[in-house]
Amino acid sequence: MKFRIHFYYNEMPGNGLVHAVLIQKTADDHAPEYPPQAKQNKIEGVVRLEGTVRTDGRIDGLKVLEGDATLAAASTEAIKKWHFHPAERNLVPVEETVRIRVDFIAEGERVRARVVWPEPGHSEIHSR
Repeated sequence: MKFRIHFYYNEMPGNGLVHAVLIQKTADDHAPEYPPQAKQNKIEGVVRLEGTVRTDGRIDGLKVLEGDATLAAASTEAIKKWHFHPAERNLVPVEETVRIRVDFIAEGERVRARVVWPEPGHSEIHSR
């Protein structure tokens, strides 16, 4: 059973927009992994991506805005599998652009991915 609760705080009259929300379970199951070649060569950095959350909650049109090609490929592969609760305007699902940041840290071989726009909220995930 799934529940979705909407809290309207300081809502602009007539706006009725609720942003897309990352479903944590699918994000955890599809966290970007540090590519072995990048680990070996101690390549690290930030990958910035942008895509559109469709009305069915899938991400589409994912494009790399910044980052190393190897790290970007690993990020894109994982994030294509993410699923969101779609944005809604006046309770009707609408498409919304999201931006995602993935940090690859060579020391400790850590990867952190999160939605950074709009409203980051509780959308941060970590690799296992």
